[in-house]
Formats: sequence, structure tokens, C-alpha cells
Amino acid sequence: MQDKSDFKARLGDIVQLQYVAFSDRERLNARVIGYAPNKSLILSAPVAAGNAPFLQEKQKFVVRMMRGSQVYAFQAEVLKYLTSPYAHVHLSQPQNIEAIQVRNSRRVNTESIISVQRADAEPSSATMLNTSLTGALIKTDKPIGEKNDSLIISSEFAFYDFQKYLRFNAIIRNVTTPDNQQDEYRYGVEFEGLDEEQKLIIHGYVYDHIVKEMEE
Repeated sequence: MQDKSDFKARLGDIVQLQYVAFSDRERLNARVIGYAPNKSLILSAPVAAGNAPFLQEKQKFVVRMMRGSQVYAFQAEVLKYLTSPYAHVHLSQPQNIEAIQVRNSRRVNTESIISVQRADAEPSSATMLNTSLTGALIKTDKPIGEKNDSLIISSEFAFYDFQKYLRFNAIIRNVTTPDNQQDEYRYGVEFEGLDEEQKLIIHGYVYDHIVKEMEE
């Protein structure tokens, strides 16, 4: 990690809050709705599983957020929780901000069930073992294609309190066929032709897993 003294929050940035004193509590999710340099970071009412717990003043959190390819982390405390004219919270000015550079190629373990098919074949079930911003490693129990073949991947991406079903294209970049010790095929695929919404969803999905890995 490296210190990031030039940090500036932007409206709409997604934020995750982890209790300092109660590490077993579920993480909270919020969005930046305001930022007063040297004064406070203003967030929408933090929620977990659709619920917005009441936050006490001076309650401390580890705050994490992603901007581009950087994951920022810092500690802050609640200055004020307000319910009028709408629920929002003021956090103390971020101090000792640290940043991790996340490469597009960084993969996170996902182990999610997906549907995959070639354009001229029926869909079949597969497991997406890991995922990055630009590709994934897929495991199947039968062959689905060869190197440079195009695939259609369908999967649900769930993170924060958000779920979205995506259907997009990918290209097989490498293939590992079964040997005597394993009865499975593995395919390294590169995502292709993602639109801006799809990129944003996959970005959030990968970021959520990176944050979970940082907490372990």
C-alpha cells in the first residue's frame, strides 16, 4: 500500500464501511453524496441487506472505495447521522489514506455457476473459477470449444445489495484438457464487446471480492 494524500471523493462513488469495534457485523454499503475537503465526507444512509441501521456519533469504521484501478482504504468516525430532510451521514475527514493498485488482470476467486455456449451449440452449465475486469477462468465437465472460439456467457452478478443478470461475449484464449487426475476442462477466456453498463457491473463485482479478500 502507499499513502494517497491527494485523495478526492466524487459524487456517486460506492463506499463500503466495516465496523472497527464489531468486526463480526455485516459490512455496510453507501454512496458519496458530498465531500467538504478538510471537513467531512457525506454519504447516503449506509445499508446492509436492505436495512439502514442507526449509526452513533464517534462510531469508527474502516472505509473502502474504488476509483478506477485504485482501491482506497482509511479509517473515519461518524460525526453526525441525520434523518432530515433525508437519511445521510457525515464521516470525519479521511486521514492516512492508503491505496492499492488493482491491475486489470488481477483475478479474484468466485466459484460461480454460469451458462456458456458457442453460437452454434446448446448452452451448458459451467463454473467461473475466477474473474478479472477483462476475463475469467471457466471449468466444465465437457468440451465447449477450442482456442479463439467465441462464446456467449450468461451469469448473475451479485454484490452489495445488487443483483444483475448479464449476457455477453468472450473469446477462448487457452484450453487445458483433462488428464488422468482430473475429469474437467478449463478455459481461459477474454471478455469481448462489453458495453459501459456491463463493464460497471463486472467492475463492482470484482471490487467487492477484492475488498472481502482485504478483510481476511
